[in-house]
This record gives sequence, structure tokens and C-alpha cells, in this order.
Amino acid sequence: MEWWLSPAYDVTFTVNFKNRFIGDRHIMTIEECNRAITRKQFLRLGEENDVRNAELIINEIEETVLSFADKVKTVKMDRCFTELITQFIKTQTDLLK
Repeated sequence: MEWWLSPAYDVTFTVNFKNRFIGDRHIMTIEECNRAITRKQFLRLGEENDVRNAELIINEIEETVLSFADKVKTVKMDRCFTELITQFIKTQTDLLK
């Protein structure tokens, strides 16, 4: 099996700058779902594709994305977008509980 990174558009936020809206969908889908993907779905995907340590990988990614608010402080991102993205990340990572 060969692994490669997803294209950037699969993992970035869609933004409507006029309405300051952060989209909740991406191109990438898991089990025909492109939003509200659960830990169970990620683990099933890992099992079906022989991913070793899927639980550990999920935990590491969760920890990394939850650090977004701290990391973004080093760049001058609009506070509104920072708050919208931080809330979106929290909503999504809550699904992993």
C-alpha cells in the first residue's frame, strides 16, 4: 500500500469573506460523508486499509488541530476567522470523543 498526502483543498476551510462564513464541507469524504465524521468511521477506514496505530494517529491529529488557536497567534489572522475556525475545529473534534 502506498500513502500520499491529500491535496490542500481537501483539508482547508471554505470561506465566504463577504459573510464571514466558514464552510463545513470539504472535498474529501469518508464513508460517503464529508462532514460530522466520527471516530468510529475513521477507525473503520483505518482497519479497512491496514493502517497500523490508527487510534494513535487520530489522537495525534486531534491534538494538533486543537492547538490551532495557539499556533495562529504567530500570524496576523483576522480575529473573527480565528474564532470561527477554532469553534469549527472544536465541533469536529467533539465527534471523536
